[in-house]
Amino acid sequence: MNGIYAMFFTGASGMGNAVFVMKAGVIAGADVVGGILDGSYRTNEQGGYDVAVTMKFPAGTMLVTGATAGQSPMTQEIKTKLPGDFSNGQPLMVDTPTGPVNVAFRRLRDMIS
Repeated sequence: MNGIYAMFFTGASGMGNAVFVMKAGVIAGADVVGGILDGSYRTNEQGGYDVAVTMKFPAGTMLVTGATAGQSPMTQEIKTKLPGDFSNGQPLMVDTPTGPVNVAFRRLRDMIS
């Protein structure tokens, strides 16, 4: 599970990508428009992962869902469940406070000690 991942996402108004690290229950990353994601994950009974992240977007950012951050930064709390093989590149639907987003994950590499 510990590793560096790429995330590719599309919504009603566009597409984007991000890179993040998952290590020891912690998630940290950033997307190409300056969004920051921080959160946590844990293994669930189904062999997948319960994920909770906070996304922080700079003022004026247009989200792929069509929402805009406006004159102040925008923060979203996103909770989702991911299957154990979430990083296989297959698209998954993730519900966000501003609308659904299709997300595909790809594991890029292991973490080095």
